[in-house]
Amino acid sequence: MKRPNIKWNKKNIKHGSYSLVWAAAVIAIIIILNLIVAELPSKFTSKDMTANQYYTLSDQSKDMLKGVSKDVTIYKLTDDGSTDNMVENLLEQYKSYSGHIKVVEKDLVKYPTFAGNYTSDTLKAGSLIVECGEKSRVISSSDLYETSYDSSTYQAYTSGFDGEGQITSAVAYVTSEEIPKIYVLEGHSEGELSTELTGQIEKENIDVESLSLVSRTSIPEDAAALLINSPQKDFSDEETAMILDYLKQGGKAFITSTYTGEVLPNFNSILEYYGVAPMDSMVGEGDSNYYHPQSSFYLLPGIQSSTLTSSLTSANRRVFTFISQGIETLDSKRETVDITSLLKTSDSAYAKIDAVNMTTTEKEKGDIDGPFDLGVLITEKLSGSEESSEGSTEDSEDGSTDEPDGEGTGTEGTGEETKIVYFGSGYLLEEQMDNIVSGGNYELVMNCLSSLVDHETTVAIPAKSLETEYLTMTAANVNWWSIIMVAVLPIASVASGGVIWYRRRKR
Repeated sequence: MKRPNIKWNKKNIKHGSYSLVWAAAVIAIIIILNLIVAELPSKFTSKDMTANQYYTLSDQSKDMLKGVSKDVTIYKLTDDGSTDNMVENLLEQYKSYSGHIKVVEKDLVKYPTFAGNYTSDTLKAGSLIVECGEKSRVISSSDLYETSYDSSTYQAYTSGFDGEGQITSAVAYVTSEEIPKIYVLEGHSEGELSTELTGQIEKENIDVESLSLVSRTSIPEDAAALLINSPQKDFSDEETAMILDYLKQGGKAFITSTYTGEVLPNFNSILEYYGVAPMDSMVGEGDSNYYHPQSSFYLLPGIQSSTLTSSLTSANRRVFTFISQGIETLDSKRETVDITSLLKTSDSAYAKIDAVNMTTTEKEKGDIDGPFDLGVLITEKLSGSEESSEGSTEDSEDGSTDEPDGEGTGTEGTGEETKIVYFGSGYLLEEQMDNIVSGGNYELVMNCLSSLVDHETTVAIPAKSLETEYLTMTAANVNWWSIIMVAVLPIASVASGGVIWYRRRKR
């Protein structure tokens, strides 16, 4: 076979060499760019396209990570290399936003005793251990996901992803110097806190401990706040004095009461000292925009503007209360006490004085007209001794001094502030009631508790839902949509069909 006669010249060789050099240069640039991009933090190289932003850190987590100055190691427990993509991607975000965060994998098959150094519980693959110095916190794989129960199928299912909330809370915990503690008062048939609410409080790095005052002479010194949840039996004189003494010295308290028809004089005296009193009646609503379709006593009160409620109002969330007492502001309130409304009924609300024996839920003659406060924030700054002696005491004509009862007591000159959050329904803390408004109740409760303890380690990042949230509708909404679906839409459909038929017939 005759070979083709290929003529090579310097010009062809030169052009070919240039092409090879350029191709090699482009390939080299692409390789270098890929290497550079691979080293960039994931926050610059990935885009979270999920509806609830499962792989994106909230601003609260980012702000917390900016303040981390200690080295933190997050141990990720695996089993034969198994991994959870949601957790894996989330941990990359933590590494991206802080150079002090390091993630280390520990295979439970290769290191079967590793987890035993941190907990006596048996941890499964997918669990995390967050460590900083001598402090550590274990996050079990079950804590990273929320589980709900379907009553129709009798099966449990995964309803939420709480990875960010758990990890951010753990990092804040291990890097903090101290953790605030809330004491939950017991011994008076108080309502118990649900496991869900207790878990949310602890996730926010607030310790929860029960407190009985029977054998004590004072409130513990390490109390960041007291929680008094709807006592059914009255306090003793000694217990009342202890609580008042604590509050007068700049103490903090979260208090609820629920209508029972019984009067608790000592419990009420604590509230009265700070200018409020629970009304001995049960509140119903006359405005269908303010109650649940099931009953006019299932209240969906108006949420008032406040730093404690801003997260709810900005997201158009609702709060649900039941068997509620109105909160009365007393004329005897000291001028130094400020009372801010948090929850309020409509003007059409009413209160039944003898609700235990009522024969109708409708408003009737003798009922008290609204509106009523259902939740308030009470604050009082402790005055300095010099200011108190010069400004608050005035000489009367007979040489005596005019000073309101209780004024001038407590610690003076500290610059501290007494703060009380008071709600007229303990059902605000019930998990079932919280579910009706898709977490609105607990969001308000956690906002209040965080404000009371006022500590840098408290973080409140809710779990990200993996399911469709319930739509909370008022009675007015139900009536309006019923009219539209039953009357307006059918009539409109028939009318439009008639118009089309008439036009076609005319052709």
